Amino acid sequence: MKRAVIPALAILIMLTSMASAQEVTIGNFPVGVGTRVSPSLFKPYDKQLRAIADTMKSDFHAIAVITGSADGITYKASHDAKNPGLALGRAHALRNYMISQYGVDSVHIVVQSEDAKEVGGQFRSVSIRLLRNWFGPSKSAEPAPEAIAQPVPEPERAEPAPREIETFVPVLIRQMGLQFGIGVTSSPFGGIPFGAAALTWRKTVFLEASLGYTFWDRDYTVGTTTLNTRRRISGARLIVFPIESLPVGVVGGWSRVEQISQSYYQYVRLSEGLELGLRATPLPFASVTAIYNPSMHRRAAENRADAKNGQFEISLMLHKTFGGER
Repeated sequence: MKRAVIPALAILIMLTSMASAQEVTIGNFPVGVGTRVSPSLFKPYDKQLRAIADTMKSDFHAIAVITGSADGITYKASHDAKNPGLALGRAHALRNYMISQYGVDSVHIVVQSEDAKEVGGQFRSVSIRLLRNWFGPSKSAEPAPEAIAQPVPEPERAEPAPREIETFVPVLIRQMGLQFGIGVTSSPFGGIPFGAAALTWRKTVFLEASLGYTFWDRDYTVGTTTLNTRRRISGARLIVFPIESLPVGVVGGWSRVEQISQSYYQYVRLSEGLELGLRATPLPFASVTAIYNPSMHRRAAENRADAKNGQFEISLMLHKTFGGER
């Protein structure tokens, strides 16, 4: 008699647990990260999933626990977040399917994850288990009639802050930068060392100003008089690198070159005009600029300037850039 009672109790407990909870397990999810989970994966389980959804709609106290699982497949080093992310992603895929396909209220869905050491499609799975509150709601949980009758006033809603402006301004500031450089350039009157400073945006657009000066004397003869002169160059230019992966930019600007008498501190020769050319940056800290410089030349005590259209200049510069995130 006792031997017959024990199996009967075991069968009764098993049947009770089966009746008290509905559960569906769906396996063979894709392996790759970022692979789309097709709704067709859930179609073979439509009958069981619909039964769970109907129960949740009819029983306000039913809760569905969705558990996403990942197998023990290994990825590249420093990618230990992929498997936990995949497990949660699979659970969310089924959650979204239950909401969109059967109209289940998301408030009654709990999402969790688990991982496995074994490798295989059966471990790349998601399961949904329906739990019911068999004891029903407690009396203290029932709202009082007067509480139902009295509407709850809605809280005042503040105007949303302009998040777009708050986000845009810091990004714009990070994209701005400064560049400082020193170098040497050719000119119609000889080589000149120079320094340059530029304001840059994303290391793509540069607004640059430069000033150069020779600290050694050079002779220049006017009639029978020999003067000690020095050379000075100043200018401004705009440099644009149109292709981010190509370190070659377009240069356009204006420059003024003077040969200055140290006795009178006035120019004895002047060249001023447009600059058009290219700048290449073969190294992050070095650049080469070649420009066509059609300019007007003027000499001291002459009222008439001469056009010099066949004039080219080249410069080398070492520079350092601060900021200007791309």
